[in-house]
Amino acid sequence: MRACALAMAFAALWLAFDAAPLTAKRSKPPTSKTVIGQVFDASDNPIVGAAVEMTNLTTSKTSAIYTGPQGRFTFTDLKLTQDYQFKAHYKGQSSEVRKVSSWDTRFDLVLNLHIPAPKE
Repeated sequence: MRACALAMAFAALWLAFDAAPLTAKRSKPPTSKTVIGQVFDASDNPIVGAAVEMTNLTTSKTSAIYTGPQGRFTFTDLKLTQDYQFKAHYKGQSSEVRKVSSWDTRFDLVLNLHIPAPKE
């Protein structure tokens, strides 16, 4: 009888302390992507005030923002199932086009864009 009570007490303690992670609330997976990056000139200096254009390749909708300090930009809430392209513009020059594919399973992406020196 004493052994049964001891086993029950041990089982109760095990459930109280060890089962807690089983009942812990799990975080939900992200439902969108975020793209952050910087725009650089030909000498790898950050460009403040460059326009970064994002085009949703599924809907053809385009939006643009200006880079902030250190030439940084951020686009949030991008749909996981759609493709996007990014391009920077500054003083008549444009960067290469960079694409983000719906096949890319990362939720946070870094895209750095380089604007070439003006042609003489």
